[in-house]
Amino acid sequence: MHPSARLVYYGVVFAWYTFFFYACSYFVANVDESRIAEGKFNPFVGSHWKYLSFLNVVLQVVFYAVSLLTSAFILMKKQRTATFMISFKDLIFSSLVFPLSTFVFATFWSMYLYDRDLLYPKYMDSIIPGWVNHGMVSKKKQLNITKIVRISYAYYSS
Repeated sequence: MHPSARLVYYGVVFAWYTFFFYACSYFVANVDESRIAEGKFNPFVGSHWKYLSFLNVVLQVVFYAVSLLTSAFILMKKQRTATFMISFKDLIFSSLVFPLSTFVFATFWSMYLYDRDLLYPKYMDSIIPGWVNHGMVSKKKQLNITKIVRISYAYYSS
């Protein structure tokens, strides 16, 4: 992929995750407590920071911000900084971003197919829109697979 196309790709994905982070925070902060059934487990008690899927969104925002900066440094011909950031970005992706998004995706959908009420009860559909749930779980995996297919990596042997 051409460096300028890579910059556009990272910019679009970073903008999506930044918007999505705000949307997730907005829906959790403005939840209508009267919609939650009496005696049910309230997933909004505490904070949204306790959920691995939300932490994964934060990790994606950080990763794509680093990727966007790396692409900008490449286009500005700052080779010394770009070399360090490329290796850092590849390390973060291969050790945290891809494994964590794969784990969240596989765990959520296997538990969801087994028993939906275990993770995402039906009353949650009226509180959190479906596109937010899809973005928290599935969209990350799709974007990561697209990234693997379209962008090459340099993995270093030890």
